Amino acid sequence: MAPPPGPRVSVVIPTHNRSVMLERALRSVLAQTFQDFEAVVVDDGSTPPVADVVERLCDPRLRLVRLDPNQGMGRARNAGIEAARGEWVAFLDDDDEWLPEKLSLQMARLDADTDPATAVVYCYCYQVGPAGHSKVRPKQPLPEGDVFEGLVRNLHARTTSVYVIKRSVLRAVGEFDNKMPRADDLELWFRLADAGYHFAAVQQPLVIKHEHGVQVTSDAVAGVIGFRTLDRRWGPAIERRLGAKARRKWRRKRFQKLANQHGYYLDRLVSAGDRAAARRYVRRMLPYLPWGARFVGRALAFGVLGLRLSPPPPR
Repeated sequence: MAPPPGPRVSVVIPTHNRSVMLERALRSVLAQTFQDFEAVVVDDGSTPPVADVVERLCDPRLRLVRLDPNQGMGRARNAGIEAARGEWVAFLDDDDEWLPEKLSLQMARLDADTDPATAVVYCYCYQVGPAGHSKVRPKQPLPEGDVFEGLVRNLHARTTSVYVIKRSVLRAVGEFDNKMPRADDLELWFRLADAGYHFAAVQQPLVIKHEHGVQVTSDAVAGVIGFRTLDRRWGPAIERRLGAKARRKWRRKRFQKLANQHGYYLDRLVSAGDRAAARRYVRRMLPYLPWGARFVGRALAFGVLGLRLSPPPPR
């Protein structure tokens, strides 16, 4: 006897020590107007485990996969993909939430698509800061079809929670690279686009991405290492497809974004009166930043004296 057909969509939700946020995310899934789904919660070594959150919601479509010890976001997402039974996999970070029509509009967009190469559908998100201010990201229209150039131009949402991808395609291209400390999602989007898979888009925000305003040195280091890995892996392809100028512009923008993030974090430390922590942060970041001693001189002035100095351009 053939096994019963699986749901059309498997929602993969990795989580680690965020029970309250996880419940909010799960309730946004259960509130979807599209109901042909399962939700695979991957508990990535939470202490205590999150089984009580899943049990409290009491819905047979919720499934729990436990990883122990903690193995990181990429491995947790891949565990969810491996456990998924749906034709399509939708991702939701445990601190994000969906609007009720999110899956309905995305699956309708896929049903209306006549391009046989389409394997991904995505959308905009609302980016909500700690003070509750909301902005739509990205600012420009989402590219469709071959989105390789759009990825280079940074025209993609900043959260995996907007993406729905065909499960067979995820398995074919190798899923998330769980060895990358950061940007493993963008690396996968590059891999999908480079393999000839096309993206479809719902040109409206259907996801709420919550920004927590928390930055630690390990996050900053991971961001730099993640981009360097991304550049080493995909820089030659960018140069081959779009030219050396496009690669230089891409690197310059990415490094400038990283520099701005570090400047923002230093600003928060100085505003809090913690200049000792600012100095420690600069020393910790020295081996990882692309502009070396020039950044250190400016950042020390910033951290010690509280001067607002714009970061130098990357080399």
